[in-house]
Amino acid sequence: MNKFGKLALIFGALVFTDMTSIAQCTLRTTAIVSGDTLHCVGGNQYRTAVAFNPTYNLYYSNNSGGTDPDEYFDIDGNLLGSSIDTDWRGMWYNPTTGKIEGNTWDNYFVVDNLTAQGYFGGTIQNPFNTTPPDPQAVGAFDPQNNRILYYKSGSLYGESRVNGADAPTITLTGIPNFTNISSPTLIYTGCTGMEIGLYNYSTKQILFFNKTTGVYSSSISLPSNAPNTSYNSGQFSFANNLVWIFNNTLKKWIGFDIFEPSVGIDELKEQKISIYPNPVESILTIELQNETEVLITDLLGKVVMSKKLDSNSQLDVSDLLPGMYFVQTKEGAKTKFIKQ
Repeated sequence: MNKFGKLALIFGALVFTDMTSIAQCTLRTTAIVSGDTLHCVGGNQYRTAVAFNPTYNLYYSNNSGGTDPDEYFDIDGNLLGSSIDTDWRGMWYNPTTGKIEGNTWDNYFVVDNLTAQGYFGGTIQNPFNTTPPDPQAVGAFDPQNNRILYYKSGSLYGESRVNGADAPTITLTGIPNFTNISSPTLIYTGCTGMEIGLYNYSTKQILFFNKTTGVYSSSISLPSNAPNTSYNSGQFSFANNLVWIFNNTLKKWIGFDIFEPSVGIDELKEQKISIYPNPVESILTIELQNETEVLITDLLGKVVMSKKLDSNSQLDVSDLLPGMYFVQTKEGAKTKFIKQ
């Protein structure tokens, strides 16, 4: 079992709120190998994106080209199956719709409605044409603005996820040049002030920019032994709070931790926060060390429930939509659960 598989019920994931104040957005000095891998089979080198579905604990990987399989994996990175359904470039999980979305080489916004098990191969929709600045541009999803973002030659482009209407182009500033940064290397972190990540494939450095102003904010280096990526193949993505690099020799995606952990196992144990059952359909039991205020938030950071609880309380979550939610105390202890 990989790292995340062991700790899935302990750690909270990335929450798209004011993230400068939480540890998930505190960069490490250097990224470290997380131990998470996705074991692909065959295909070509043009792997451009990884997505994660928290409802089913599934990973997805696209293989650009249109005739090579797009694959899906369990939480431990084991290949479950594949489907040749579209020529993805960008790809992400939309927590609002519960579907895999993305952009294609032939300039379409694409939605895979997924099967009943959450696998690739559901009904494919092409709601509208997209207008990326480059046919190979890999789109990234900005859930705060409901916008698809693209990168090319030092500029950030965007369009509405609703109808494809173009957003103003933003010039990125603060670094000497954008040499060795290609169109397929854009990621969206959700961290305030460093939402946009670009990868310099030559120096193995991730550069972060403010999505509103375009100003450079910070950077982090991957280990020197991280796999080399090629200019136009992408092979760089962000999903489940991890940066992913594709190793073309071994045919697998390798996950890297770039953020400091939010809460350690010992700290959670000390604060005595636990929840069950998980997944849950209606009644969630929350055990705490002391009486405290508890917030329930969705993947976008929206507070959907707030209540003062004693050491052993039950919450009725039956009205919540299916998906992943986070339980957080005012002292900082945090965990997550799946609402079925």
